[in-house]
Amino acid sequence: VYILDVLQANEKSGLLVFDEEVINFGVVYAGVQNAVDVGFENVGNDSIVIESVNSNCGCTVGTLSSNVLASGERGTLEVRFTGDSKRRGEQVRSIAVTVRDKPYPILLFVKAEVK
Repeated sequence: VYILDVLQANEKSGLLVFDEEVINFGVVYAGVQNAVDVGFENVGNDSIVIESVNSNCGCTVGTLSSNVLASGERGTLEVRFTGDSKRRGEQVRSIAVTVRDKPYPILLFVKAEVK
């Protein structure tokens, strides 16, 4: 899958690379919102457009600093996680980042131990 992006980058395409693909909040407390900024960069040869950021749970939200990046430009994705008091213990959630003209989303994972 990653090889496809590298090949496309060589063909004048944008290529989005995140600083982290697994965001580990460690121990968090139920009902408390936690947030972290995750950096990303367009390392390809052309601009990219991020069309959407979706999570598999309402407890996890991703907010972009910018959805259009020129080649070499960096941005941030603010990831917010709020632990649910009904689901204590280890939690793993996903965030799908959809980039225009890419056949599949980039998946990021959010981990936390909810107390």
